[in-house]
Amino acid sequence: MSRKQYIVVAPGAFPRRAAWEPKAARPLDDILDVGDSVFLMGDNVAFVETTQEIASLTERLREKLFGETMFFLADITSTSRAANMPQQFWSYLEASAAEGPSGRAA
Repeated sequence: MSRKQYIVVAPGAFPRRAAWEPKAARPLDDILDVGDSVFLMGDNVAFVETTQEIASLTERLREKLFGETMFFLADITSTSRAANMPQQFWSYLEASAAEGPSGRAA
């Protein structure tokens, strides 16, 4: 299967874990398959590389992490990433980073 790359923007912070914590304390591991990888950028943005289709990844994110909370997921496999993202997207990320995970100015 071909590998796909996605960007995920969470409304709050992605759960983090210490290296010594058991797998049960690693919620991001529950959405990944063997060989998948995730790169966290700040507290609320993640780049995911996986063989999963977007529908499967969406369902796992909803079930394991976000529940009914709205989140942003986009397939960026065939893009040059930053060059194709509109300025409003980057402005949103900058504003979210400035507010911090609590939604208040840091």
